[in-house]
Amino acid sequence: MIIRATKKAMDKISHKEYDVYEEKEIIPLNEWYINHFKMDRKGYFILPESKSLYSIIEESVGIKNVQILRSWLKEVFCKFELENGLIENSINTKEIIILKTNNRSILGSQNELIRMAENIFYYDDENYEDLGRVNNTPMMYTKSFPKEDILTEVIKRKNF
Repeated sequence: MIIRATKKAMDKISHKEYDVYEEKEIIPLNEWYINHFKMDRKGYFILPESKSLYSIIEESVGIKNVQILRSWLKEVFCKFELENGLIENSINTKEIIILKTNNRSILGSQNELIRMAENIFYYDDENYEDLGRVNNTPMMYTKSFPKEDILTEVIKRKNF
């Protein structure tokens, strides 16, 4: 699994060096971007998938180093698999490679998703549980709905 980390995410985990990796074919659902942001004095990680921009937003409490981040990512993706009816370990989290971001348009969309999450939080009675609603919003970058696209990809992988 490839995680493309922003500088804010790397600063959060106090990690300076990115992993070395030879670019190979990227399997769908196996490349995610990670960014860190603060909202109402709490820290959050946002994890958008690179093609559909489906985003997972989770609190970043207690994630202070790269080892904790890797185990936290395994838990987050295990939860994602359960919620979407995927078989266990369909997203390969055995080897998590942390690389530098390489696509500015995804980073721009990621910032748009962060602003949407903030709006959901502040205009919806400060409710943390509804932050996943950002996936129901159409994205300009992909001209699609993230939740529908990721579920289509999940179904393809189940039937593969």
